[in-house]
Amino acid sequence: MLLTLPVNLNALRRLKKMTALRQAAFLTLVFLAVLMIAGWFSAQWISRELDSGINDELKLRHEALSRQLKDQPSPGNLLPNSSVMFASFTDARQQVFGDNSKKLYRRAGVSEIEFEDTHSDEESRWRIYNAPAAGGQLVVAINLDHRYDVLERIGQSYLVVSIIVSVVTLVVGLMIGLYNQRRYSRISQTLDTIAAGDLSARINQTKARDDLDLVAQRIDLTTVRLESLVKQTQDLSANIAHDLKTPMARLRARLESALISPDAEDNAVTLEAALEQIDKMIATFEAILRIAYLNSGEYRARFQPLPLADIVRETADIYSPVVEDSGRQLILDVKGHTAVLCSRELLIQLLANLIENAIRHTPPDSVIWLTCHGRVLTIEDNGPGIPEHERTRVLEPMYRLEKSRSTSGSGLGLSLVSTISQLHQAKLVLTDTGVDKSPQGLKIQLAFPVAEP
Repeated sequence: MLLTLPVNLNALRRLKKMTALRQAAFLTLVFLAVLMIAGWFSAQWISRELDSGINDELKLRHEALSRQLKDQPSPGNLLPNSSVMFASFTDARQQVFGDNSKKLYRRAGVSEIEFEDTHSDEESRWRIYNAPAAGGQLVVAINLDHRYDVLERIGQSYLVVSIIVSVVTLVVGLMIGLYNQRRYSRISQTLDTIAAGDLSARINQTKARDDLDLVAQRIDLTTVRLESLVKQTQDLSANIAHDLKTPMARLRARLESALISPDAEDNAVTLEAALEQIDKMIATFEAILRIAYLNSGEYRARFQPLPLADIVRETADIYSPVVEDSGRQLILDVKGHTAVLCSRELLIQLLANLIENAIRHTPPDSVIWLTCHGRVLTIEDNGPGIPEHERTRVLEPMYRLEKSRSTSGSGLGLSLVSTISQLHQAKLVLTDTGVDKSPQGLKIQLAFPVAEP
């Protein structure tokens, strides 16, 4: 018993901190308060209307009896006499017909009295209307106990219904609150797991499809993106370390060789080779910095609508001699004159990277097709192509196909192409070269959005 008491107190403290339960209890109390206030106003309104109706009925009965009592030799036969209503009439000769209690004639107009009528042994509340009629004084009385019994029964029924509705609302509210609290708790626990370093944790949607599900979906998508970025960062770090380890080792060997060699001519050759290694490393870091700068989005402010075909022709004119010198053939196919919102400098950079990538990864005598139809840019070759499962990975920074590790290049060319295409909001797709051109090869297609006028 001593062990369970603290646990129960802690559970109660946790319950008090649960937002959903607190909201459910608060809303139920608000609903109950509104219900009680509405009931009070309704009771006041019904009571006022009932009083008004009784007064009207008294006056109408008094008026009707007044007309009937004129020239009536036996007024007592006309006067009502029941447990609900009775009347008393005093004629001009002070002869009283009906009940002769002095209470009835004490006040003129409408008033209320406690009165014991002939039909009951107890005093009841009566509302009377005392006014002149037929040369005398006529009093009409209505029993209020019967009328207010109805109002009391209505109030009791309303109270019972209010209690039932409040209990049902509280139970349903607590059930909904507990259900949502479990969802809040699952989101909180998943975030704790993610914060602890497990980026594979997911909340997963429920069948509710509400705002809370939308938040869970956004968190899951953010976590997926975060997991992908962390993996890319880890892969990038590993690839940078892998790609720089060899040239750094060569650089160190050359510097050691220059340090121990007495021959000045040999030292010059060694140092020149060392400088070449340093230039390659600097170029790699510059490319990484350029991708980081482009990813910031600041470059997009310089974009302007330009004909895509003109940029493709200009780049083809520049690189045709380079392709021919490498022993390959460049075939240009340009149609249309669609303008796209772009940076001329970045698109030339993109095309240069695609052409250099085709030259680097295709054998001599290969063909490179450069096509621009409207806002769609395509470059294809008849080289070995890229396996389908690797086509997404080759767009990541510093990622290269394992068989390409021995070839030149930093693994940043296609990554820079991907970054530039994202900056231009262009859809980048890697597929096989069309069968009408070659049975194998790589096809890279970019579909740009049309520049708005």
